[in-house]
Amino acid sequence: MCYPAAMRKTTFVRKFYCRVFLLCLSVLTLASPAVFAQDATPVKETPQAAPAMPTDSKALMLLAAKSNGLTGPDVQPWHLKASFTVLDESGNATDKGTYEEFWANTHKYKIAYTSAAFSQTDYGTEKGVLRAGARESAPELFNQLRSEFINPMPLDEKSIAHATFGLKKHDLGGTKLLCLSENGRSVSAPYWPMFGPSYCLDADIPALRISVHGAGPWASQFVHNNIVSFHDRYLPGDLEDARGGKPLFKAHLEKVEALKTIDDADFTPPADAQPWPPLVTITAAEAQRLHLQQVEPVYPPIAKAAHVEGMVVLRIVLGKDGRVLSLSVVSGPAMLQQAALDAVKKWVYRPYLLNNEATEVNTTINVVFPLGGYPHAVP
Repeated sequence: MCYPAAMRKTTFVRKFYCRVFLLCLSVLTLASPAVFAQDATPVKETPQAAPAMPTDSKALMLLAAKSNGLTGPDVQPWHLKASFTVLDESGNATDKGTYEEFWANTHKYKIAYTSAAFSQTDYGTEKGVLRAGARESAPELFNQLRSEFINPMPLDEKSIAHATFGLKKHDLGGTKLLCLSENGRSVSAPYWPMFGPSYCLDADIPALRISVHGAGPWASQFVHNNIVSFHDRYLPGDLEDARGGKPLFKAHLEKVEALKTIDDADFTPPADAQPWPPLVTITAAEAQRLHLQQVEPVYPPIAKAAHVEGMVVLRIVLGKDGRVLSLSVVSGPAMLQQAALDAVKKWVYRPYLLNNEATEVNTTINVVFPLGGYPHAVP
């Protein structure tokens, strides 16, 4: 069952528009505002004594990172289930389903997405991950949904210590928020800026209420409502994601509970589950020789204007038919990552043969964005 906390009276019960500003490089400048138009509801205060809210921005960020989600060395086994609805630009439902996760430890878990359009379950085992259902990666929205419930602030003590944060107070219709924005940071050179996310916390307790990832019209903007307390952590009872002020999905926490006993049946993969990612790995050079169709990346104008160049390294999984099954960023300038992803996901390869049989393979793709030339892949 869910463990809601006592309700605190607040005026955070109507539609609101929130401006969360990102920090550019090492100077505080106002960027395009992220606008929220979702319904918002009151925070549910925790039954236990809430920790004191630090005035130092780094201390506050560290407290919030430890207080939200279900990750960390002190987390005990748990089970969570949420329902969700995917929306189109007009706000009409295009898909509905559930996300469910059982977690015992880092090598024993089950993550399941089930909807009308997609079904997939990953099983964590001592020998690696086994996947049942769809072989391709889950839709981006599904992964974002899970992250906002389980690890909405993926910052550890070391990364916080080496970053700089701006702290601003906001009053939205009587509800007071503390908003933290991470300054631009170098990935591997001073001229490769990475714009950190922004987080808004309730002013009284370190519960995450709003998070913004990215900048401009492609930024993901999440609103956490009906906050639930579980094992001294905060989770959204209701969650909304929007881009450009338009909701992309809505999710509702159906259940979160402690696993007092571990039932192996909850974690046992079916007989047809297969290793994920595939066990066969090939080099970037080998993958390049298999190329059949390649879409050239487009240099983002905003990155060119900011003189951002460099190499984006992608982890890719190719299916038996040579098409891209899975794609993720390993490293590279943040302003160039989406351009690399958009191009590489359309690439087609000859099937990789192992003992004369087509097989799924892992590999990496290196996409270089030079200011004086055109983006291209290198071995």
